[in-house]
Amino acid sequence: MDLIYVVGGAPSMMPVLCVLTHTLSHVLNNCSVSLKQDRYTWRHNQVLMAISNYLSEHLLDEYQFECDLPNSKYSYIRQVFCSVLRPDICIFNGRKVFLIELTVPFEERMEDASFRKTTK
Repeated sequence: MDLIYVVGGAPSMMPVLCVLTHTLSHVLNNCSVSLKQDRYTWRHNQVLMAISNYLSEHLLDEYQFECDLPNSKYSYIRQVFCSVLRPDICIFNGRKVFLIELTVPFEERMEDASFRKTTK
């Protein structure tokens, strides 16, 4: 089913990124144009930023955290991991380190996304 039909709009209301059928799965996961335009990374980073804002207001004072967002310092985790494969969030104090990896998949692809993140 075409996404335009699902939202009840006319074709002229939706921006056309590619010539393929605009199913929800395609738009959220499989569109090569969206991939080239970093739209999936942008969506991931928006969710990560919301989590970061929440942590900055609610995390206990004994903990610090860093998020792998554009223009963030992320210095602690770079000292621990000598790789470009860094976790999205690192919560730490002098004794404990918690690593969090975020994925924002389409509902039907959650197992694939979980496997990809686990092997990372």
